[in-house]
Amino acid sequence: LLESDELGAVAVLKSPYDLGSAEIRTILDLAKKYFENALLFVGEKEVGGFGRQILELPLNERKSLSLRVPAGYFSQVNLKINSQLVTKALEISGIKSGQTVFDLYSGAGNFSLPFAQRGAKVTAVECDKRLVGLGKENLTRYGLEKNLSFVESSVEKFLGKIQKEKLSCDLIVADPPRSGLGSLA
Repeated sequence: LLESDELGAVAVLKSPYDLGSAEIRTILDLAKKYFENALLFVGEKEVGGFGRQILELPLNERKSLSLRVPAGYFSQVNLKINSQLVTKALEISGIKSGQTVFDLYSGAGNFSLPFAQRGAKVTAVECDKRLVGLGKENLTRYGLEKNLSFVESSVEKFLGKIQKEKLSCDLIVADPPRSGLGSLA
């Protein structure tokens, strides 16, 4: 699988089989003959790589806002469609500065960053530690610390907490993985 941005491609290599350290080294050494950048996954776990591994994905057509995400992690594959989706979500939400948004399954901030840039107070909820880390880097890059915070948690635990604490928001954005909303549906 190849994932790319304006800087070029990153090969995402996936093995459904357990691999030992010698096998991982062999695969990565062979990949270096064909690719400048690569990541190797065993199942869902990243086990090695080389070169550039972070993609820079524009979130609007002007390319004034972009999202840094690791290759091999879920992101919208069609950048133009994603930009249109983000624009449409902002448009139909009618969200105004100061209103609150919960972005569930936020990843590194695909929807969180544009909503926060619009002035909303956004809580981004993501269970993947690496995506939360990149999300925090993304919000710092754009000076959105006052409008955006990331919570490393499952959506189910987060929703239980806000229900218990009787917290509310003006808008909930949910962009779940391919498996869907699970028990929340």
